[in-house]
Amino acid sequence: MLNPAQPDYSNTPASPSRIDYSYAPGALPDLPAVTLITPFFDEGEVFRETVLSVRRQSLQNFEWIIVDDCSTCPESLALLAEAAAHDPRVRVVRAETNSGPACARNLAAGLARAPFLAFVDSDDLLEPTALEKWRWFLEAHPQYGLVKGFQVGFGAQSYLWTEGFHSGSVVLERNPIQTASMVRREVWDLAGGMDGEIRGGMEDWDFWLRCASKGWWGGTLPEYLDWYRRRTRHNDRWGDWDDSSRQSAFLARLREKYPEVFDNGIQMPPRSYVMPNPVVPHDVPVSNPLAPGEPGKRLLILVPHLELGGSDKFTLDLIGQLTRRHGFQITVAATAQGQHGWRCQYEALTPDVFTLETFLKLSDFPRFIAYLVESRSIDTVLVTHSQFGYQLLPYLRTRFPHLRCLDYIHIEEEHWKNGGYPRYSINYRHFLDATVASSEHLRDWVVQRGADPAKVQVCYTNIDTRLWDASRYDKAGLRASHGVAPGVPVISFAGRLCAQKQPNVLLTTLLGLRERGYQFTALIAGDGEDGPSLTARIQEARLTQVRLLGSRSNDEIRAILAMSDIFFLPSKMEGIALSMFEAMAMGAVPVGADVGGQRELVTPQTGILIRREGDEAAAYVDAISGLLASSSRRAAMSREARLRVASQFDIDAMGDRMAAIFAALPAGPADVASMLLRSSSLLATECVEQRRLEILADELWSQRSQSSAGFSAAPSAHAPRAVPWSELAPLLGAAIHGSLVSWWKLARLRGNGPAAALRCFLLTSFAHGVARRNLNLLNDALAHPAAADILATSFDQIYYLRQNADVARAGIEPLLHYSLFGHAEHRRPAEAFDLARCFRRWPELRRNGVNPMLWKALNDGASPDPAPR
Repeated sequence: MLNPAQPDYSNTPASPSRIDYSYAPGALPDLPAVTLITPFFDEGEVFRETVLSVRRQSLQNFEWIIVDDCSTCPESLALLAEAAAHDPRVRVVRAETNSGPACARNLAAGLARAPFLAFVDSDDLLEPTALEKWRWFLEAHPQYGLVKGFQVGFGAQSYLWTEGFHSGSVVLERNPIQTASMVRREVWDLAGGMDGEIRGGMEDWDFWLRCASKGWWGGTLPEYLDWYRRRTRHNDRWGDWDDSSRQSAFLARLREKYPEVFDNGIQMPPRSYVMPNPVVPHDVPVSNPLAPGEPGKRLLILVPHLELGGSDKFTLDLIGQLTRRHGFQITVAATAQGQHGWRCQYEALTPDVFTLETFLKLSDFPRFIAYLVESRSIDTVLVTHSQFGYQLLPYLRTRFPHLRCLDYIHIEEEHWKNGGYPRYSINYRHFLDATVASSEHLRDWVVQRGADPAKVQVCYTNIDTRLWDASRYDKAGLRASHGVAPGVPVISFAGRLCAQKQPNVLLTTLLGLRERGYQFTALIAGDGEDGPSLTARIQEARLTQVRLLGSRSNDEIRAILAMSDIFFLPSKMEGIALSMFEAMAMGAVPVGADVGGQRELVTPQTGILIRREGDEAAAYVDAISGLLASSSRRAAMSREARLRVASQFDIDAMGDRMAAIFAALPAGPADVASMLLRSSSLLATECVEQRRLEILADELWSQRSQSSAGFSAAPSAHAPRAVPWSELAPLLGAAIHGSLVSWWKLARLRGNGPAAALRCFLLTSFAHGVARRNLNLLNDALAHPAAADILATSFDQIYYLRQNADVARAGIEPLLHYSLFGHAEHRRPAEAFDLARCFRRWPELRRNGVNPMLWKALNDGASPDPAPR
């Protein structure tokens, strides 16, 4: 569990502050799924932490072979004896002579019984799910021979390390891959293990190249899965690792040993794609029976992703309630792609968290979820906002008749999938034992459309009023820190800046309040696709009363609400906005839209709701004006708002309610045959929906196929036409010179609007330093047809947008982004682009920051010796 934005390097996998699920093996099979290997020589007390991190592994079906490389310290020998005495899966083997870690690993591998070997050194640590995710990754991706994750450095140095096997040919210049990893036994044997002659360190570097020379390479999971303990100096123990002459000599020896690898580069394994109409495997290849938890309290929650949002906050609150107050053990599986920025929030509550797309192929999702059910003895599945989770219900109910299934729904969305997730709840109602709605309004909505009223219950999301309490904050100090003058009312907004939250209505209302002469300060927290346009309009209107705060953490949102007098949320649609609960608990008077179930929370005594009809902004101006004009009215409503939430919508009441719903679920095997018979309309609906999506996909594929060299327009709701490279290159070149008209034409070609054109224009206008130099090189390359053709073959737009969701969301021209900033941010222009070869050819590029792809295009195309500018 680590928050990359604010890493706490003291909260290691062995920290007592970590949630410890006390994973324990059940009836293990004769052969282990993984052999864990550790070389050991006179290690100190830190080895206890390594042992604890191994015992906390979610994959308990392992054997652990520790090779004592002739330790002499009595305390170290006692630590080894202690580790072996407490666990029959631990085997300590003593080497005949002190031969170094490579020989120690070779010795252990010769004794290993599992088909997969994992490595952890005696002072390093593993995250709880590391072994399980590595093992399943190699099962799902047979083209890879090895795997590791991102790494946390701690100890004498603290840092986050995101390089790995995906760094490719970088390994020909330095070693970006540390030892903590997993390898197939067959690959280990083919490579001949590690070179036992290497005693001065970096034997792992040699091993990666050994594997590459035999045609095998690895993959990197984009999760922080191991912790590498840094020493003050490493070359006191590993002499070749000196960042100087001995390390250079070591690299020279590697060149001599593996000339074909250095000549041809690292051959990256092909990406895994799910073919149309795939064969979905149903076998569970990893046996990992865990000791079962308390019956009725082993819960699997299926969510779409681990991102910021009201539904995600509720899920976190629910997990906290069920684990801390009701004794549940909870596993979370995210079924959709995403950045998963809230992973650390979930892992703070349960270590059993899996984002399936980071280590599995889509076709492996069903069997992995089945594996979770079997391994953890899951008895209940909760689906919340996961489309894949709903669609998997027939599979799960058929495979596990005793499994109990329910869902939680937050909000109907009439214009998305004919109702959004509540529509899925209706469609899959025969496979659900219960549906829980966030409001009476939503319960009525699904019942009117076919849900069984006897199976639909209401549980409000609620809020922790002990945490959300303004009395814990220095309101005057907070106001001063934001430049709010004494006595000036604060209006706050917190939410995603997107169409649902109507930022245009937000802005029009604030302008109306200014026109009426009211003094106020508006604090707007959040980001989203409408953020840039809102920023531009606020600046254009010179609305100095507004502070745009961007995305903020929960703690920061609490502080903002603590100094707020009015909370404004003019949404198009809501269930009951969780931010409304939060604002009222903090004593901010809510003003929002009378949509969904909002009226079940906000009463006339506690806030103001406006119906979505006529001129909404004018109605909001009237409502907020009345509050700004009367401080006594605001104070009275503030007290009532806090009282209402604390007395009727506290989080403990939500936890008790959900626990009662789980306890009331039916026991015994379900009548799956009856469920299937009653679901003929569902099957017909899914057939029609699949055909609709196939037609749309065929249209988009046709557009892509017409483009040149992968420079097709990104799919959009307006179905833009494909853009040939011959048409795009001159326009992109003209746009680089700063013509807004050219940017507008480019954006139209891409199917984007003026906002995308403006972003691209600003990107070039404010480029300076190295970015300006690369901008000039890009312009030169586009001016020469041969160099432009090399760019077209070197840069894979589809790959770049897929790997960099932030660029895709922003609508920035991807080639422009990579040329100016992407290389400096260590992004890759294409999966096959050989960056290391460029650096070997032009070593000066490492120092001067010039983009190697642009340099290559100019050098090989436009000019034999381009001059850097």
